[in-house]
Amino acid sequence: MILRLFLQISKCFSFFELSLCLFIVSILCIPVMKYFHNNVLALERASLHIQILQKRLSAMSYQHYLKAQDNVSLEFQAILQQAITQNKFFSFQGRGKNQFRLTIGKEYAQFTLVENPKGIFALTCNPSQRLCRKIYHRKHTK
Repeated sequence: MILRLFLQISKCFSFFELSLCLFIVSILCIPVMKYFHNNVLALERASLHIQILQKRLSAMSYQHYLKAQDNVSLEFQAILQQAITQNKFFSFQGRGKNQFRLTIGKEYAQFTLVENPKGIFALTCNPSQRLCRKIYHRKHTK
C-alpha cells in the first residue's frame, strides 16, 4: 500500500522535487533531534549527580557510624554545598534546610533529605512527579 502511494506520488512529481522535499524535511528534523538528545543527556547527567550525592551521603554516614561520632554537620554541609550546581543541562538548588529542587528545562522535582533512625541520610522525591520517575527509572500508576 505504501509502495503504491509512493509510486503515485512519484508520478506527480519529478525526482528533483522529491529529493528537494526530502532534503528540506531532513534539515527541519535536526533541531528536533538536538532537543531530544540534549534532554536525554540532561536526564543522564542529573541521574548521575543524584547517584553520586547518595553514595557520598551514605559513605559519610557509614564512616561516622564506624567512628561512633554524632557530629557530622560540618562534613554534611560541605557535601551539600558541593551538590548544589547549575549548568546548561540541569540545575540542582537548595530550598531551605533539607529541601532541594532539580530542574531540567521546564520540568522539576522536589527532593527531600531524610535521616533514618540509624543515622543514614538519603535523598527522596515524590514518585508522582514525572521528573522523579525519570531520574529513578520508575513506573508509577495512579
